[in-house]
Amino acid sequence: MPSFGRDLPAVLYRRRDCLRTIHSEPRGKRELVDALDTPRSTLDDVVRELEEFELVEYSDGVWRATVLGSCAVEVLDDYCRRLETLTDSTSVVSKLPSDTSLGCELLVGASTHQTDRAVPDEVVQVLLESVADATLVRGVAPVALAGHAFPFYERATTGDGAQLELVADDHVLDRLEEMYPKRMAAATADESLSLYRGPVGIPFGLWIADQSHVGVVVYGERSVEGVIENDTADALEWAERQFEDARTDATLVATEETGRQ
Repeated sequence: MPSFGRDLPAVLYRRRDCLRTIHSEPRGKRELVDALDTPRSTLDDVVRELEEFELVEYSDGVWRATVLGSCAVEVLDDYCRRLETLTDSTSVVSKLPSDTSLGCELLVGASTHQTDRAVPDEVVQVLLESVADATLVRGVAPVALAGHAFPFYERATTGDGAQLELVADDHVLDRLEEMYPKRMAAATADESLSLYRGPVGIPFGLWIADQSHVGVVVYGERSVEGVIENDTADALEWAERQFEDARTDATLVATEETGRQ
């Protein structure tokens, strides 16, 4: 009697091609030999093991997937897709410090956009397009790309009722105020922007567009290494925790025009 809990994952992985083929369409043994390009003797061992684990059954001259077998294929395919998204993000995530708490909630099911070295700033368009139609954008900025700071602000605050809540590191705001005093004064006075300043403890940029999706900007020494997006409920929950943690340690920037405290 097989040990389902211990052995089933290994059987699924080892016999996955045959099980997927049977799951897609019931087939006779000769059809399986042709579809899998497998010797008949080898196929006998494969289907025998799948049958032993109640993943397939033989009836009316064909092999069929059982209910367990069909569900197992779907679970396996979902697992493989999740692993693939983790693998896709490796080239970008590897640029972060090793002790970065970038949760699996963000990476599983994510879309990764890696920087093209020929046009390194092009990947930032993913961020700008993401916030353009949002009603509420929340973000955390440990650093800022000078050429994209104000386009981001403008995209996030354009539209009826659009609001931007942004937590920026003290050093980022100090530097932007030195470089663009008039533009920073105008932005700070804008009631569609709630700007917080304080120490930002994460090394990546973060944004949340409404309750629909989140994104992370991974910075390198001189430019952006890539952008990661995700729209799963787990990713949204993780991003909201990151935002709230950053805002807790920050102070709302007040201006004479708004009188906000």
